Amino acid sequence: MRYEGLIKWKVLTILSLLPTLLQTALVLFFAGIIELLWMFNRIVAITVAVTIGFAMSFMAVTTIAPAIQYFLDYREESAEPSSSQCPYKSPQSWAFLQIEMYCILAFQYMKRGTISWWYGKANGRAAFSKTIISARDWFRYDLTWSRRRRTYKIGRTDVHHDLIWGLRWAATTFRGLLLVLIAHPKL
Repeated sequence: MRYEGLIKWKVLTILSLLPTLLQTALVLFFAGIIELLWMFNRIVAITVAVTIGFAMSFMAVTTIAPAIQYFLDYREESAEPSSSQCPYKSPQSWAFLQIEMYCILAFQYMKRGTISWWYGKANGRAAFSKTIISARDWFRYDLTWSRRRRTYKIGRTDVHHDLIWGLRWAATTFRGLLLVLIAHPKL
């Protein structure tokens, strides 16, 4: 009953907006600090502005990095995804990626006069673009990306390549611990 209420009242959506709201508040706070310092002492304001500029540039790079990776990976007509994904996935980077996709579609619409050619092509780029636009979050995007990578690299979608790599990593990382557990079964 509580879960149904959470879904109906869109609590998860509201919670996913909190990081974006906090970052917006941080940007406004920094702008206010710079404006206040500018009135009192310009040298201090410039020093603080440079420091804040570095922090804001890091935030901007982590926001647009997934969209840049998508654009670089899929600008050619290749179906091959990159070997690894950009780890900077946040609600604001998801929104930026969605905006980028709609801008690309609008540009293609203006260029060709119709959008049907984009969806009608039987290539990986068009299918993946439709998936990005229809996906609601990073989780569904990651599932689609992982499925495409497995299909391209292995030729099958039923092999859980990521699971095999994860188990391999765990075995190499915790090899010493496993040897200790095997040598001392009473632990």
